[in-house]
Order: sequence, then C-alpha cells, then structure tokens
Amino acid sequence: MAFLGLFGPPNVARMRVRRNTKGLIKALGYPKDAAVRRAAAKALGEVGGEGALDALLAAFLDADADVRVAAVRAVGSLGGDGAVKPLLDALRNGELRPAAAEALGQMGGPAVPQLLALCQEESDEAVRAAAVDALARLHAPGDLDQVVAALAHENATLRTCAAQA
Repeated sequence: MAFLGLFGPPNVARMRVRRNTKGLIKALGYPKDAAVRRAAAKALGEVGGEGALDALLAAFLDADADVRVAAVRAVGSLGGDGAVKPLLDALRNGELRPAAAEALGQMGGPAVPQLLALCQEESDEAVRAAAVDALARLHAPGDLDQVVAALAHENATLRTCAAQA
C-alpha cells in the first residue's frame, strides 16, 4: 500500500487502463479523497476482476454518499448473480434506491424474476416503485417477455406493476 499517499493520491485513470484491479481496490479505500474513491468505484465496475464485487459491496457503507451511489452503479455494471441480492437490498435504502433501480434494469437477466417477486410481495410503495422503474429499464427481449407475461398473472399487484413498467 505504499502508493497510497506516499506521492499523492492514486492514479485511478492509469490503473483503469492497466486493468489493475488490486490497485483499484486499494484506491477504493483511499481515506483522504472521496473523489478518488468514486473514480475507483466506477473503474472497478468497468474493469471487474477478482475481489472487485466484494470491495464494491463494502463501499455501499462508505462515509461519502456519492461513493456509495458510485459503488451501487458499479455493481450493476459488473452484473452476475452475486450482484442481484445486494442491489435488491439497496432498493430499500432511500439514497441508493434510484441507482439500484438503474443498475438492476441494466442488468436484466437474473434480476427480472426477483424484481417481479418484489413487485408482488413488497409492502413499501417506494420500494415497489423502484422495482417498477428497474423493470421499465429492461432492454433484452427475453427480459421484456417476462414482464409481459406478468400482465396475465393472477396477482393483481403484480399485474399493475407489470403494466406500469
């Protein structure tokens, strides 16, 4: 960790170009500058690599709200099954809700059934609205087919969410 602070802040742009996941993870913990942490979160979402998801999930608790939002968006960029549950949980956090909805909508795939279930089961209207927002952002035909199929579901709440999406 000698580069952190020895000669100034870490060069996130260089680490991103070099796809230096380990360096980006260290920069995500750089305590002196939230802008460095935000940039590192964004870069990790682009670069990925071993440990990136865990580091970004830890950044959901960063002291800076903008870093937390950047981490949520980056997790959505990474995608994968391991990203779905933490992003669904982030829908319950008012400040992270818009970014989580955006990320889940961009992910599509494994998030769609869980978003539909959330629409059906969630009692918090704001969380349900965020799930609808995520569903409205879907692009893949297979994902959209699931939403269209929900229009004929026996559960009225789910039908309403699908129609809104």
